[in-house]
Amino acid sequence: MNRILFGTTGALLLLAAAAAAAGGADAPEGVAQYTTGDWPVAGLGNARVRVTVSGKAEVVWAHVPWRRRDRHPENKAVIVVDAATGKRVANVVTARVSRESGDLLFQPVTVPGEYWIYYLPFRTAGEWYFPSTLYLEPTNTADAAWASGCAAVAERIREGKPARVGQAQQLDLQAIDEFHRFDPMEITATALFCFFPRTAAIPSA
Repeated sequence: MNRILFGTTGALLLLAAAAAAAGGADAPEGVAQYTTGDWPVAGLGNARVRVTVSGKAEVVWAHVPWRRRDRHPENKAVIVVDAATGKRVANVVTARVSRESGDLLFQPVTVPGEYWIYYLPFRTAGEWYFPSTLYLEPTNTADAAWASGCAAVAERIREGKPARVGQAQQLDLQAIDEFHRFDPMEITATALFCFFPRTAAIPSA
């Protein structure tokens, strides 16, 4: 009996290529457009997600398929900044965080408006010639009453149910420059894999 060899397929790469060809406009779940931007790194880090909010709301949901490689993303802060004012949004609740994606609830201040989500903020310590990178830990900045009102929505998101609130639209995932881009080689695989069996008589190339 021939042995069966299993290998991952290029399905995700094909989806990414198709999304890139379409300009990322109709990218499927887990596929995003990657670009570079320009912002002060101190306290914010080298990576962010740009989203837009079109209508006034007490709370909006942002789903970010960041596909990050750090082991414990739940232990790192997520900072939301109003692009129009440059100010940090205080009312933010993290509903779910994994290496594959993150789900945030926040209260938009400028509407319509663009918001920047920094998901690897850090500071440096030590001497300039041998610095240490220290990632910021999560902090609770949200108003208690507002956060309490978001509890049911956050629970629905964690359970995989419809959030029933407005959703922020993702524009792209940005790196501070070309050197710090995660794409294409540092984007981790999602939990969904496709496997095709092959017999030992037909080895993989």
